[in-house]
Amino acid sequence: MFRCLPVPCIQLFGALVMFVATSPHASAQNDASFNLQTMSANQYEASTYTADLNGDGVPDLITTYSRVNPVLFSVHIATGDGTFSPPTDYNSPINQQNGNVVVTGDVNNDGKFDVVAMLGADLFVYFRRGDGTFPTPVHSTLPGAVRFAAVADFNHDGNPDLALYFGDSNSVAVAYGDGKGGFSIVKTIVSFGVNQSVESMALGDFDADANADLAISVANAPCDQGGCASVDVHILYGSGSPSFTDKLSYAGLPSDLLFSSGDLNQDGRTDLIGFVTRESKNILVLYGHSTRRLSARHLKSNGPTFNWAFFVDPIADFNGDGRNDFAVEVVNTANQQAFDLFLRNADGTFTLQEIVFGQNSFEMGNLAIGDFNRDTKPDFLLPAKNDGGGDPATHLYSYLNTTDAQKFSACPYPNSAAGIRTCLHQSGAHGSIIKIDAAAAWFEPLRKVELWIDGVKVKEQHNVWDKYGWLHYSHKYAAGTHRADIYSAGYDNALQHATVSFSVRTQ
Repeated sequence: MFRCLPVPCIQLFGALVMFVATSPHASAQNDASFNLQTMSANQYEASTYTADLNGDGVPDLITTYSRVNPVLFSVHIATGDGTFSPPTDYNSPINQQNGNVVVTGDVNNDGKFDVVAMLGADLFVYFRRGDGTFPTPVHSTLPGAVRFAAVADFNHDGNPDLALYFGDSNSVAVAYGDGKGGFSIVKTIVSFGVNQSVESMALGDFDADANADLAISVANAPCDQGGCASVDVHILYGSGSPSFTDKLSYAGLPSDLLFSSGDLNQDGRTDLIGFVTRESKNILVLYGHSTRRLSARHLKSNGPTFNWAFFVDPIADFNGDGRNDFAVEVVNTANQQAFDLFLRNADGTFTLQEIVFGQNSFEMGNLAIGDFNRDTKPDFLLPAKNDGGGDPATHLYSYLNTTDAQKFSACPYPNSAAGIRTCLHQSGAHGSIIKIDAAAAWFEPLRKVELWIDGVKVKEQHNVWDKYGWLHYSHKYAAGTHRADIYSAGYDNALQHATVSFSVRTQ
């Protein structure tokens, strides 16, 4: 998918600065800081997804439920200051007896986020109106009950497709999009044995070949309440066509494994962050390589991670040092529920910073990230309910990033669901340094941002997190008019393009 977007040069906005964070393991200058805001939510809101539903450049929230509920999902529209509106509910079109799976993307290519919800074998596509609301969904039936799903353009035809894992047939398949919101009959990629089960699926480009891939964790029997005998990690490497290569990339982990994906070491290749259930080092990092192998690093949180059903670990640069970090939910050694931030150091090691949430009496959902208050810094939030008394209602807890650092994007992200914004900083005449900054947003996770000057590629950066990416470049230029072309690319190499010109005086 390729889109040209005209974008103006603008100035950087100011940022809110406050500090509320605990840090038992890291030095203060390396810590991230956050300002907590609490908002009301529906009871039992749990899984949380972000998407800019009204096209104002601020991610809104889509939440689903931990218990069977007439509501299929709810929408909280962002206000732009880090808070959200009360939920708008969308009831299930059918009797809801199965767990629901929700993904987002622009499946009809109209420049707006859509919501694709699956209830067992029933597929519902909600096409977004301009105000962030949804009309009655389009319904179709799939050949089995869906447990995991992802959106990407796997065959490079410019239309988003659906990757699906069917629990009843124990198979992974792709339903190819028609660009109008419809999907083809599913094509099976791989099927697993009767003594195997899939525990997790994550999207990425693990070998950086510009084709979207799928990572699958496969548990091997025998299994009991404590887990299965072993877990293998398969990468289904895409080819830009309907064919995939199934590679067993990490074998024999003696534990259950649930993971999510992102570019942790910012080398352009997708990595996996996983929670392992029966290991003292309970965090597993698997780094992607262009040779189609995975290299492992084992880490330990300050307590066992929990919330198996909603485990999603955000990957972003939380402390503004230019390096991506990740966060997990834990019950720490003091029996407190907390967030462990693994802050990545220059040598690839990690420093642990802990943010205490409360005593161990909460029913919590997954962590979600986004720039919720327009200051270019990654914030995170989650829904939670205090089962221990006091206030038993579910709330949204929003942690707004207030870290005072220089290596967040110097250019605000676009005021739209997708696009590229450029910021030019000019200084003087011939021989002076020209600074070019760009910030991109997209419907799916970004992999890189590139800068071309006068037809020559001069910079590729992987300052990416979730659906955002940014670039900074400084250089001296000769007198005259110059053209800067900025591109962003997702896992599936869906491209955006923006162009800006600048002039350098002779004197």
